[in-house]
Amino acid sequence: MGPDESNDKSETTFTVSSTKPSIFTNFVEYEDILVQCVRLENDIVAIEAVGLRQNGVVRAAELSCRSSMNWIKANTDGAFGGLMKMVVAGGVLRDDQGVWIFGFARSLGICTVFMVEFWAIHDSLSHAWHFGFRGIKVETDCAKAVETLNNNIKAVVGGAIVSLIWELLQRDLEIRIKHVHREANLVAERLAALARGNTIGTVLYHSPPSGIVALLVTDNNT
Repeated sequence: MGPDESNDKSETTFTVSSTKPSIFTNFVEYEDILVQCVRLENDIVAIEAVGLRQNGVVRAAELSCRSSMNWIKANTDGAFGGLMKMVVAGGVLRDDQGVWIFGFARSLGICTVFMVEFWAIHDSLSHAWHFGFRGIKVETDCAKAVETLNNNIKAVVGGAIVSLIWELLQRDLEIRIKHVHREANLVAERLAALARGNTIGTVLYHSPPSGIVALLVTDNNT
């Protein structure tokens, strides 16, 4: 190290914010890492969204859904299984005619089942935001997650990811979150299952994967 470098430590100095809500006091270090990871993923998703628009994959659906009279629907689901009890999340965005816009399957590693349901909701809202949609109906078969978000309940378990969802809810979005029975959420359930056994990360589906098409037809006819 040269004499001019010995006192320059600015590039390796990290600052931890102390302004987080008190309910997350025990999660400060975890939340810092979590927020950074989510922002990195959101940047990647934003790049994907630009590419899709340029390729015309979502252009027609986007134009129709941006109308104040039209909404898109997001179905989400979380689950766990396998030898290591790894949790997975899945979600699908469809236009008001039931046409596929976008889907994802994500392996999250190890966390609670309750927490992974929130991850699925967060990721669906984040994808919709980056695609430019502003009216979103979210459907999940987790009644507790719906109650938490609709009634603004402070959740200690999974508090960090819930705070990120609330951050999305404060944006220029119209969002309705609704509980549905498992039978009405099979597409999201199947997408989540596709992530089982995968390394931690997200697989994006610009068109329905094999085995999902029949479920889409059934779901759109119910």
